[in-house]
Amino acid sequence: MLLTARAGEKLEADPKGAHDDAQAALKLAEDLVPAGLIAAKALFHEDNLRKAAAILEKLWKQDPHPEIAKLYVRARSGDSAADRLKREASSRRCVPTIR
Repeated sequence: MLLTARAGEKLEADPKGAHDDAQAALKLAEDLVPAGLIAAKALFHEDNLRKAAAILEKLWKQDPHPEIAKLYVRARSGDSAADRLKREASSRRCVPTIR
């Protein structure tokens, strides 16, 4: 949890450092939702949507948490409502219980 907290503090100023800390936390507990969310957010900051989505999809399979679905659908802040709707539709195919 300390790695996750440190990653959360670094997220805005140092996305790479936040990602590294969150990944270290995930290595210790791969189902740790907060660490996965921070790792994905850090990758979103670096415009690495594919890796971030992979983290969220893997985490969802282990623990279908609503915050994972919310972040997955709203992956990029500049996306239009149509883009979010497309991503939600695709998320339903890979994780059927997201609504």
